[in-house]
Amino acid sequence: MNSHGSSPWRLRCSTIIEISSAASARSTSRLRPVLRGSAMVPPQHACHGTSVRHFIGQTGRVTTRDESKSQHPAVVVVYLVRDDGSGPQVLLGEKRRGLGTGRLVGPGGKREPGESAVETAVREVFEEVGLRIDAADLEARGTLDYRFPYRPSWSQVSDVFVCRRWQGTPSGSDELVPRWIPVDAVPYDAMWDDAGYWLPGVLRGGSVRARFSFAEDNASVAGFTGTGVDGSGRPGVRRTGA
Repeated sequence: MNSHGSSPWRLRCSTIIEISSAASARSTSRLRPVLRGSAMVPPQHACHGTSVRHFIGQTGRVTTRDESKSQHPAVVVVYLVRDDGSGPQVLLGEKRRGLGTGRLVGPGGKREPGESAVETAVREVFEEVGLRIDAADLEARGTLDYRFPYRPSWSQVSDVFVCRRWQGTPSGSDELVPRWIPVDAVPYDAMWDDAGYWLPGVLRGGSVRARFSFAEDNASVAGFTGTGVDGSGRPGVRRTGA
């Protein structure tokens, strides 16, 4: 969460919306799930839009976000990864202001009106750590739906990117103080609590499509659902269903 060469992960958006035939008999239209193989896929909205996608977890369907509730603008996070011969490293920085101040995060931030997630990623990386990246070098690694039931204004949707090519040398800003950290030594305890569930997999080349619900302290993960999440090291946190 923020304020989280050629790529096999191409940016893509998919819309799976099917209008119920019964809707025409009634004055309103309803969306119904579409069967894909043996899996039930719930309706999805356009990716990178104002509505969050719905995802299927291993134990059930993720419910639709209540758009009427106050929530933080959509955000992006970019993990810049390099290998200088000593092993892979990721660029992280201490957040200096705003939501998550003091936590270790990847460069990123809020999407401006009319901006795509990719455009935001390019802009934020330059503003926060002084690096110029090409949109074509961004690897889309998934989407995270963060829910704070005890502070709805913090609830947000984040697009996750990895980037391995850029121009320039990282420099600090009034947003972040960046530093290179070995991938196998990332201090997850200094990050948002959810990062330890999915970021190791993303840094190994995986992807994530998940929702995290936070506890009353607005810091600890209370439950999660989706794919690309490993909660085996957190026995006290449950995988939720619908």
